[in-house]
Amino acid sequence: MSFLKNKSLKLIVIFVLCTFLLFILNISRNYLDFDDSLNYHFIRGILNGLVPYNDLNIIITPLFHYVGALFLLVFGSSVYIFYLYGSMIVASIFLLIYMIFEKKIDDIYLRRMFYVLLLLFLYVLSSPNYNTLFFIFTILIILIEIFNNFKSSYLKHFVIGVLLGLSVLSKQSYGIYIVIGYYLFLLFSQFKKGFLKKAFFVTTGGLLIASLFVIYLIAFNNFNSFIDYCMGGINDFASNNGYYYTGLTLAPIIVNILAIVLSIICYVKSKNNTFLLGCFLCISSTFFVFPLGNTYHVVLSIIIPFIFLSFIVQFFSKGIKYDKAINLLHVICESVFYIIIIILLYITLKHSLHLNYYNISDPYSKLGFIMNISKEQVDNIIKVDEYIVKKKNEGYDVFILSANASLYYLPINVFTEFDLITYGNLGSGGVDKTINRLSNIKKPLFLKAELGQTTYQEPKELEDFVVNNYKMVGEIGDFRIFTK
Repeated sequence: MSFLKNKSLKLIVIFVLCTFLLFILNISRNYLDFDDSLNYHFIRGILNGLVPYNDLNIIITPLFHYVGALFLLVFGSSVYIFYLYGSMIVASIFLLIYMIFEKKIDDIYLRRMFYVLLLLFLYVLSSPNYNTLFFIFTILIILIEIFNNFKSSYLKHFVIGVLLGLSVLSKQSYGIYIVIGYYLFLLFSQFKKGFLKKAFFVTTGGLLIASLFVIYLIAFNNFNSFIDYCMGGINDFASNNGYYYTGLTLAPIIVNILAIVLSIICYVKSKNNTFLLGCFLCISSTFFVFPLGNTYHVVLSIIIPFIFLSFIVQFFSKGIKYDKAINLLHVICESVFYIIIIILLYITLKHSLHLNYYNISDPYSKLGFIMNISKEQVDNIIKVDEYIVKKKNEGYDVFILSANASLYYLPINVFTEFDLITYGNLGSGGVDKTINRLSNIKKPLFLKAELGQTTYQEPKELEDFVVNNYKMVGEIGDFRIFTK
């Protein structure tokens, strides 16, 4: 297609196509991701004038939610716009990596095989999440260094400092790992004699973002609650959830170690700073899988080594002549790419036909459409919501003791200080502190999920407190009702 020879136009087409496909993917998943409803709930809370940490128990630095609130303010607060926001973020990741590969990987066969693998990775990361926003800033740092050929520039290092600051504001733990990795790269690079000057400008850029964030915290009087949730809460989360292990957990550790070792070998042979940067950033990304080693976090921890392993494959494959078998592999990979697109389109059509019973103007239908939950489940949520509204009108403070509470709060625009009752999201020493605060509420009403419907992240101590100190007065939907 000749019109795609224009590079800028080609990038726009790729971005729009990726956004479209990811949006399709998001609205056609056949499982409930409570992180989606929770992130959407927090963004809606900000749109309603609530302040993170004071009014919303978030334990992540809030850039994703504030950018999302701005996006929804401009384009509409519908849950569809929320998914468009998330799809655009992940499409941006694909576009940035595409630009890096086009610049760095000469062989078209390798590039196209890597694009197929990248598309499969992004399938797992497709939902709107603060982790994906973090990767935009991190990959931008890699892109800037590569496109600038690692030349020393004070402006470049200041911009990278700003990006490092924004990565910390997207997710504090991952951001700090990357900050450490980048400073180590500066220290050990072949231009190490200028380390202090370069580090100064990087630090200046980072401190600019940090200063603006501190000013925001002071202005909204939530500095102490930020420390409570984002530092104490994260520690509480890691301590009480333990290490969530799956069979896949070893995969990113092995992949990162492989990328680190091979990057060192390539750097020793070539003295190319690309591999030195890869070594330290892969050391940082090894820690992404702790303390949760589920599939989602496994893929997160593989993204950075995937980029640098691609460079390593390119490095070792130079001079190799391709035979028919390699050409066949290229054809297979390209065919897989188009098959994936066709499958996505098929899923979308099937999903849209399945949802004929929804009235799209109704908030519950939108919830059902996006969350891919059945009409019976939607009816159950409506029943619980009607009960909540009734009891709030009678003067009760209603609390849902479930990680899925936001699913019930969203349609009726209800926000509480304890929207997410899980370890970590209750702040430092959260369970005891929360029990004390709930004990002082004059007219509480608790909706507690039946045993077996809770997750390992929900504190059993809080459930025991409610069961042992309040009386059960009935049931509604999937919940038992407790009050004084």
